[in-house]
Formats: sequence, structure tokens, C-alpha cells
Amino acid sequence: MTTPDHLAHLTTAAQAKTVYTTTRARLEDAVRRTAAERDAARTGLMDVNNHLDAARTALAKLDRDAHLYPHADERDAERAALAAQIGHLTQCKPSFYALHGAATVAHKSAALELAWLDRPDSRSDIPADTTATLLWHRSEIATVTAPASGYTVSTYSASRPGQPWRESQLGTVRRSRARSVAQNWIGEPGAYVLADRYGRLYVACANWRLEMTPTDMAPPHTEGAALQAALSVYGFPAYNDGEGGFTWLSVPLDRDASEEETYMGLHFRIASGEDADRPASAHDEPWGLSVYDADGDFVTTLDPAPAGSSLAQDCAHAARSVAEYARTQH
Repeated sequence: MTTPDHLAHLTTAAQAKTVYTTTRARLEDAVRRTAAERDAARTGLMDVNNHLDAARTALAKLDRDAHLYPHADERDAERAALAAQIGHLTQCKPSFYALHGAATVAHKSAALELAWLDRPDSRSDIPADTTATLLWHRSEIATVTAPASGYTVSTYSASRPGQPWRESQLGTVRRSRARSVAQNWIGEPGAYVLADRYGRLYVACANWRLEMTPTDMAPPHTEGAALQAALSVYGFPAYNDGEGGFTWLSVPLDRDASEEETYMGLHFRIASGEDADRPASAHDEPWGLSVYDADGDFVTTLDPAPAGSSLAQDCAHAARSVAEYARTQH
């Protein structure tokens, strides 16, 4: 019997316990794996730096002592070998930094997911409140959201007036995402944005309501955040983007481009499946790297990371590919 078939024959309580046990085991394994990968990347980076320092010191000694000895082909060959080694190690360093940065984000995310697994529902920690204040300006939302680390998000909807409301829990988001969501509803016809004295945010429409409850624990990092960490090593910004339920990261080939300027020239759309906003531990498909021009026309696609790569390895590969492609355009 497959796992889905097995779960289908369990009682609700048994299903919940099985899902909890399976999820805990998966996250504990993710914490161990990402910690090991982060530590290995740090060790690799230290080795590169040590070898680079040694090669530079040896080359400096050769140059310093060159006038003391007659010309020798052996010393020229040694000097050339050291210069080549320095060039190779210097070129490799960003890859190790990118790998370490992405692995660090992946590890922190797995640890946060594990912590969230045993955390009580934050909505039960906050007393019910029958009063809420109508918000009119984006700045008011920024003030309300300032104290929170993250938000749990739920929606309530009814198919038509008078029907029971159905609840959908959408997980947790960072403060910046909750703030952006609420601010984008300001001024929408038929929509009201409210906040209660406990910091909960509401968006109320005729047959739909969004509720965001503040938490004192940051939500897990996304797979996109790991990629952003790797890209930052090479100086590339990466902006969250999406359309029709699909999300991806947009990366301008011009490192100095703002988010608005990203689409005015060559840029990457980097996606993993349909969603770049999943928790880092959910990354199960290599980043796809596609280049588009200022008109939004497809230009080319770069090779993905090798099959079986971890999220950190995938991010380091993608960041290096972006940097190398950008180099060919100048």
C-alpha cells in the first residue's frame, strides 16, 4: 500500500499524527543536511583563502628575490604556475561564497520550519477583538506592521451571500509581504483594510475576507531567498515577481538597475517549477534560467544545475551562470 493509500485508511487523528511525524523527520534531516553543507562550504572557503594566501606569499618571495639570482627557466615556470594558481583560486572564490550564503539561508529556513512545527497557532495567543480601525493610507499599514516578525494568513470566503464562510489557512509570510498585500488593497473599490489593537490586519470585501495575524517568530526563508543570497555575492539584485499564481525572480543583467529598470534591458527570469516562494526545504526542481530582452521577448536559456544538486548547489550554479553570461555581454 502506498503512503497516500495508507493515509486514506487512517482516522483523522491518526492521519494528523502520521503527517506530523513524517514532517518532523523530514525537517530534522533537512536541518542536519543543511548544517553539514554550510559547514563544508565554510571549510572549502577557508581552504581556498589559505591556498590563495600561500600562493601570493610564494609569488611575492620569488619576485623579491629575483635580483639575487641569475635567470633560470625553473623559476620562470614556478612563477607562471603560481600566477595561474592565483588566477584560478581568485575565480573560484565567489562560487564558495555563493554556496556558503545559500546553504546558510537553507539551514536557517529548515530550523525555522522545525520551530514552527511545534508552535501553537498564533491566532489562539491573541484575544478576540470586536473593534477595528479603518486604514486609509499606506503609511498607516507600515506603522501597524512594524512590531511583527511575520504573519499567519487566512482567508474566509462564501460562494454567495448567506452561505457559510469557508476558511483557508495560507501559512506564514514575512512582515514585508504582509505589508505589501495590505497596502495594495488600499483604495480598491468595495474593499476595506482594517487593523485591531492587537496588530491583526484585515481586508474585507463582500464575500471574502483576508486575516493576517502577527507572530513573534519569523517565517521560514524561501528558496528564492537562498538564490538572492548567492546572487548578491556577484553583485546582482533579484526581485520577486509573478503573474497568475506563478512566481519567479527577475534579475537584471545591469547590476545597478533598480526594480523598475530591470525590464528595460536584458534580464533573467529564474524559476523553480511554478513557485519561488516556497520554504527552502521544499525546493525540488532546479532553477530554470531564461533570458529576456527589453521587449519581453525570449532570448536564450542557460543550462540548469546537474541533477541531484542541493538547493545551495543549485543557487551557486545559477548565480555563477548569471555572472558568466553578463560577462559575455560586455
